[in-house]
Amino acid sequence: MKNSLFTLLFLCLGMCGASAQDFLMQNGSINTCSGTFYDSGGANDDYSSNENLTYTICPDDSSSERIVVTFSEFQTPGGTDVMTVYDGADTSGTQLAQLTGNVVNPADGDAPLELTASDENTSGCLTFVFSSDQFLETDGWVASLSCREPCALIDNSFSVSPSIFVDPNYRVCKDDEITFDVSSALSNGDPSEITYSWDFDDGNTATGSNVTNTFTDPGLYIVELTSTFQDCDPVIDELQVQVGTEPSFSLSASQTTICEGDQVQLTGSATPVPFEEECALPVSGTTFLPDGNGSSYFSSITVDCFDDDQTLNDASELLNVCLRIEHSFLGDLDIILIAPDGTQIFLKTFAEGGGATYLGSPIDNDATNNPGQGFQYCFSNSASTLLVNGPTQTAGTPPGPSISPGTYAPSDDFNNLVGVPLNGDWTIQITDNLSIDNGFIFQWFLDFDPSIIPPDASFTPSIADEDKFWTDFPDQGNTITVTPPNLGQNCYVYQSTDNFGCTYTETICVDVEPNPFVTAVEDLFKCGDPTDIEFDLTENDPNVLGAQNQNIFAITYHNTQNDAFNGTNPIPNPETYPAASIPETIYVRIQNQSGLCFDVNSFELLQGSADAGTANDLEECAPVGTDLAIFDLTENDSDILGSASVNDNSVSYYLSEQDAIDEANIIQDPESYQSTSENQEIWFRLDNNDTSCFDYGSFFIESFHTPAIQQTPSIDACHDDFS
Repeated sequence: MKNSLFTLLFLCLGMCGASAQDFLMQNGSINTCSGTFYDSGGANDDYSSNENLTYTICPDDSSSERIVVTFSEFQTPGGTDVMTVYDGADTSGTQLAQLTGNVVNPADGDAPLELTASDENTSGCLTFVFSSDQFLETDGWVASLSCREPCALIDNSFSVSPSIFVDPNYRVCKDDEITFDVSSALSNGDPSEITYSWDFDDGNTATGSNVTNTFTDPGLYIVELTSTFQDCDPVIDELQVQVGTEPSFSLSASQTTICEGDQVQLTGSATPVPFEEECALPVSGTTFLPDGNGSSYFSSITVDCFDDDQTLNDASELLNVCLRIEHSFLGDLDIILIAPDGTQIFLKTFAEGGGATYLGSPIDNDATNNPGQGFQYCFSNSASTLLVNGPTQTAGTPPGPSISPGTYAPSDDFNNLVGVPLNGDWTIQITDNLSIDNGFIFQWFLDFDPSIIPPDASFTPSIADEDKFWTDFPDQGNTITVTPPNLGQNCYVYQSTDNFGCTYTETICVDVEPNPFVTAVEDLFKCGDPTDIEFDLTENDPNVLGAQNQNIFAITYHNTQNDAFNGTNPIPNPETYPAASIPETIYVRIQNQSGLCFDVNSFELLQGSADAGTANDLEECAPVGTDLAIFDLTENDSDILGSASVNDNSVSYYLSEQDAIDEANIIQDPESYQSTSENQEIWFRLDNNDTSCFDYGSFFIESFHTPAIQQTPSIDACHDDFS
């Protein structure tokens, strides 16, 4: 094949009048951007045995070019004659490829293999190391040489707002809209041609240089930005974003319902809540474990909280593998844990047996396939007893011996997992090796040592003392005393701000109920018969209420002050209260509907009297020409009062007995009363103003006619004797 390629090249050179330079494998280096690279045998011959050559090919201008080597053919004996390619001017560069065997065979239709110095390789060179043994040599290789311009280097800088940057984490608040902004510098080219793609690690993505995202759950998020310029390989930047946890608030009030004007003490606290990365979320759900010869159940847990290249360094880093399971025949089962790279260990082997011993509390009836109750069985290197040797208890239907839940030793040591990658799919496999009997798995999970979880994945915000206070009372600390100003609900807000810059609030409310008061009370008197001592205590209701709303307040009467204050033992029928003795003290309580707010006062039950004297009948002459006289009824005041004090008693006059009793239709001007008949009965009432007692009686007023003087004629007389 190499000879035919050479012939074609020779014809082309002869016809075209130009020749590209050939470069053979040897110890040394060249600078070129064209030509053909052959093994040491050149275009026509095979390479030699026992070769050990190092050849570096560089571009003409390493500052602006990168070498490209494109193999159109590569054939060596596989495994013995090997070419290793390094990205750099010597073998200290990154190994790009190791070629041996039938790598590119044009006869098989293989596509050319292109190798190029990376953009980051500032030498622009590739270094080739070839070794052959002393046996079979073959055609070797043919490769064309060219150069390319390196891709521009993208240098990104970021702004994340609002956030607090504590290297390497951007601390942000849950449910805040976060703006991510990137600005780029290019080693050459126009930065406006860069395209940006964001992955926020929460299921959300975005494109553009200025984007927003809202994280709805606390945790560590690896935000990935992919920057692409023209046809160059994309540049990937990762930003660590920690989304803070909401603190645990504890608010309390000395009373949550108080009376108007009362004080209440409020106490608040905010305790930071740690975020702990749960690396292996448990798989839950009732799943039937099929019965059969070799039938298997598989379930995987995806672990992605560790560093990309992190491995299990010690068996103790895997604390437990736990299953909640029931099965009616332990001896059927293989239980296998499969690591992300395919490494397997047995937690329980079929060969270990176990017979008809149960796991959990199964329903041993293959005809129904109903789930029983699972027990939790964990496997740990710290345990020493195999599952099949575990203690038993009676369980299941029908009852039988079942392995007690607990932690058991795995069949294979966890040390067999040392070196496996931690991230990836961890799989549990349960295989039923015998027909008859089945079971169910309800949950399984892995526990890793928390100390191996990358530190940024678990965190606890902090809250300074001065950043925890009651809103509107910023300088009074965590405990304040307030007098709520309004009836009804009065709410107070406690807030905290953590070192993520996140402010959280919690509210507590205090209900204020109206505070009743006893407006006034009056002593009650019993008038007349001292053996009649039944009182209507509710006569004081209007006095107690005053202008207060009777629909929201209740009034009760009590025999003791203590009962009144406690709202106990109210007098059952206050309208007809038989006094125990005269005088007696009665206590009145007015309270709101809940009974929380109240006021208490007292009054006396007393014996009262009003004894009117005897009033004299009054006589007056009517004016001449009339039949009825005008009387000054108050002439009887002193007789009616008798020995009673004029300051504590009052006298009034009426036209009928009933009016006197009812204190109705009082004669308004008793000092000049115009009688209505010549002999008229007048009723009087004596009121004791202190006791509300009264007495009444009557007297008569009689009008007399006044005679009129008649006009008489003059009488003349003569007398004869004037001497």
